[in-house]
Amino acid sequence: MTAGIEVSERNGEAVGLRPSPIPASGLVRYHLGIATGFLLLAGAFAALASWQLAAPGVFGDLAAASYGRMFPMAINALLLGWLTIGFLGAVYYVVPRASGVRLVGQGMAAVSLFLLTFGIGLGIGAVYLGASEGTPYLELPLWADGFVIVGLFLAAVVATRTVAQRKDRLGPPQWYLMAATWWLPLIFLAGNLPGIPGFSGAIQGSFYRAGVTGLWFAAAGVGVAYYLIPKLAGTDPVKPSALSALGFWSLAFVWAGTGARDVIYGPGADWYETLGIGLSIALLVPVVVIFADLAIAMRGRWGAVEDRITLRFVVAGAWLFAVIPLANLLMALRTSSAVVQFTEWVPAFEYLAYYGAFSLWLFAFAYYALGAGRGPSRPGAALWHFRYTVIGLGIALVAMWSAGLLGGFTWVAGVNSGLYENFGNGWFNTTSELELYYGVRAVGILVYALAQVLF
Repeated sequence: MTAGIEVSERNGEAVGLRPSPIPASGLVRYHLGIATGFLLLAGAFAALASWQLAAPGVFGDLAAASYGRMFPMAINALLLGWLTIGFLGAVYYVVPRASGVRLVGQGMAAVSLFLLTFGIGLGIGAVYLGASEGTPYLELPLWADGFVIVGLFLAAVVATRTVAQRKDRLGPPQWYLMAATWWLPLIFLAGNLPGIPGFSGAIQGSFYRAGVTGLWFAAAGVGVAYYLIPKLAGTDPVKPSALSALGFWSLAFVWAGTGARDVIYGPGADWYETLGIGLSIALLVPVVVIFADLAIAMRGRWGAVEDRITLRFVVAGAWLFAVIPLANLLMALRTSSAVVQFTEWVPAFEYLAYYGAFSLWLFAFAYYALGAGRGPSRPGAALWHFRYTVIGLGIALVAMWSAGLLGGFTWVAGVNSGLYENFGNGWFNTTSELELYYGVRAVGILVYALAQVLF
């Protein structure tokens, strides 16, 4: 048996699985360490941004601490720094172990990590100095994007070369993780193409946001879950099923097209809006299928799992993952979109997906790969990390969903009653009612951010 490989081989064939996980390599640990640094930054920036909404005058006229800089810094540190670098570490851990081979191209992976860290770090610094591109999720300057794109393509090459060694042993973890490593740089490149003005640029931005959410973060998270849950249950993580195949292909063809829900009631053609609504309804299929398939893998095995910390994060992430298409659908259907679109429901969707489901799955991988949730010395910090993360996220989501409904119905009331306009002095009819909810949201985000210190 080759050291560092979970699959025993005899004459090139997989004949068994080791009962316990192999510790993460130095490369994976570096990815998790750097990603965690970005997570702490994201939490700090998000907490500052949330307090800007709760108390707009707290920083006076200090431009460097304004919401317009803090929130983009937070979302880029979270999406690119924490989730992207962290999930690439998961790729380098899961793909070779699931395939029963060594990771090919560790030097290339190290160069990729350097380019990503350099580009993301300096790009966030540029946003802090006011050099933002202005497009949601794509605020980093183009020169910083260049470093990121090259790093992402190098990571995709490493994953592909590794999987190519054992084409006879492919299952859901490899499907999702290898596909996701190629989807990401292609979507990132498409989103950053300059010179697309007006509504076409809005379509480009919405396609990027939906694509990077579904074809990178969701796909990578599901790939990690498809590895962790069978391992926790004591079964083969590479064994495919009809459900796993249906979930993969439906996710691949549906998720990126749901971005059209961002322009509901916009200046675009009705057929384009209807397409986004239809795909948002169809998004229920892959999420339900994946959730059901993972639940079936754990059927009758819950009590036998020793690593309860990893299990908690995986299950909580799966439940939040199941809520994502429902929240998306409420923003896509014209009837409900008339109320919740452009309200706090939009950032709530981001928190549900990025701070919620996908981060919880990455936490689960980190605890599993580093061995922090097994044995008699299970650290209490990990349990409290889970509790405060879920509590803080829950407080923030309830406050944001409530604020979204209140703000949306207030806008509708202004239009239907004709008593006031939703601009000028009438704008205070909405903002004055949301102050309490912004304060509660800020408390929840602060709790979430502090919980990451335990991590």
